Amino acid sequence: MWNPFLTALLKSNAASHEAFGALLCEWQGFMTRRLAQDVALMQHIAQSKSPDAVWAAYFDFWQGASHDYGRAFMTMGKIVASATSNMMPTAQPSLEEISPYRPRSRKAA
Repeated sequence: MWNPFLTALLKSNAASHEAFGALLCEWQGFMTRRLAQDVALMQHIAQSKSPDAVWAAYFDFWQGASHDYGRAFMTMGKIVASATSNMMPTAQPSLEEISPYRPRSRKAA
């Protein structure tokens, strides 16, 4: 009775593990790139000679950051959507084997 359920669970778990690995790899790469830009901001501010130069450094930093974060979240959203769509077809054949064991719904009197 539980064997088809465990088979479906293991298949889904393997697919989710692979997807989370890709997601974490993407996040780590993104954070590495952003850290370099965060450090560069401090260097630009330290080298600024006027308030306008500080303003320009902050403006460029936040404009780049918003673009980078938007692109990273879009990429990670695609990874999650792909993972979600790949998990169910992986487990679907095993879940269909469980259907005879599912409790039947009762009709109201």
